[in-house]
Amino acid sequence: MTSTGPEKVDARTVFRASWFPVLLMLVLSATFLVGGHEIDSQKYDQNLYHIQVIRQFEAQLPTPDVSNYGAATGPGYHLLYAAVGTLIGSDIDTLRWFSLVIAVLLIVAVTGFCTIRCSPRTAALVTAPLAVSYYLLGSAVQLQTDNLAWLLSVMIMGPLVFRGVTPWSLITSGCLLLLAVSVRQNFIWLAGPIVLAGFLSTPLARRRLDVDHAVVSSPESRWGLFGLSLLMLLPAVLLLYTLISLWGGLVPPNFQYFHSSHVTWVALGFALAIVGFYAPFFLLAVPRCMELLRSKGHWVLLAGMVGACCALIPPSDSNGELGRAGGLMWKLVASGPVLEGRSLVLAFFAAIGGGSIILLWFAQIEAGQKRGGLVLLCGWLATTSTTFLNVQSYQRFYDFPCLLLLVWGLSLCLDRTAASDRRIVGGPPLLAAILAVLFALASI
Repeated sequence: MTSTGPEKVDARTVFRASWFPVLLMLVLSATFLVGGHEIDSQKYDQNLYHIQVIRQFEAQLPTPDVSNYGAATGPGYHLLYAAVGTLIGSDIDTLRWFSLVIAVLLIVAVTGFCTIRCSPRTAALVTAPLAVSYYLLGSAVQLQTDNLAWLLSVMIMGPLVFRGVTPWSLITSGCLLLLAVSVRQNFIWLAGPIVLAGFLSTPLARRRLDVDHAVVSSPESRWGLFGLSLLMLLPAVLLLYTLISLWGGLVPPNFQYFHSSHVTWVALGFALAIVGFYAPFFLLAVPRCMELLRSKGHWVLLAGMVGACCALIPPSDSNGELGRAGGLMWKLVASGPVLEGRSLVLAFFAAIGGGSIILLWFAQIEAGQKRGGLVLLCGWLATTSTTFLNVQSYQRFYDFPCLLLLVWGLSLCLDRTAASDRRIVGGPPLLAAILAVLFALASI
């Protein structure tokens, strides 16, 4: 097992890494913003829900009524845009430029954390697919809550995954968690990786799991970090409790007729299929990938079988009435073979996804990044768990966390050597090119 400690990263390094993926995103986004074009799938939510709530809150400032409004998410995004609207104007075209600013910050943050492990060149190329992904771009050129919520999530997860746990990182995580829950209440899932990161700093975790831990002076202080991680959840939990009490449910009253107790059992299988669709491009850059596949093949095979079962046990065919629609994956499912309401296409990609996650995990262990890998995987499982309670299995709810799992998962396996720089050239840039073309074709 080899391990190199986290590198010190300055603003110049982050800029060298992020300018390329940011430029890719800006080129694709600017054509929509300058030409006044819109993406129909994102335009619907923007015009029917978000802009109406923004203008409602803007008219009600400084005391907006958040007890009931026309969106299913928390009020944080709309309150921010209402404040921005009072400064720069609340017409849609103006606010869409502010959405682009948030998207730029998101890409810079993702790439910046990659540079803790990788060279700027490698970080740029591994992040490129995320920068041109359909749903990140859609939220960059329309009024959607997604990118703001994910920006806050990245700022929470990044230090915990790449640097370890310190009192300051936990305090910052608690503050950002409060903001994330205010934007999208289901982002309480971030409590999972925060608490796990705190637990992994304890002597018990170090003995049982053989993980790296925060550099602190004594075992007692390491247990203190675990306690602090629990304490930092309190503000977000209280906010969530307040919102639920105010609404009388998990969403504002206007949306409670729609968001029922329906459970989407195929959620994990679908998430694994999204990972499986993207993963082969990232696996091309994993160090010693074929050797790992030979030595750990039985584990990879087992994980693949579990992934396939996640897609075959529950109904997994394309069904718009039950929310199983929206996005490229469901289009592939609709065009492929179905057996008793179970999609063989989804099972195929879910099997690849399960095997790929295990393969990345073993590569992270070899790189001495078990702790970071555990926190990252916990975050992906936590956000996926929230989709079980979403009646809509649209790909937009799964796409970003699945790509982030691969981008950061691969970054944990790499280092700043010339070999890593050469290895990254094949897979992720090719995926970025394919996604850019798909975005352009879908948006014409």
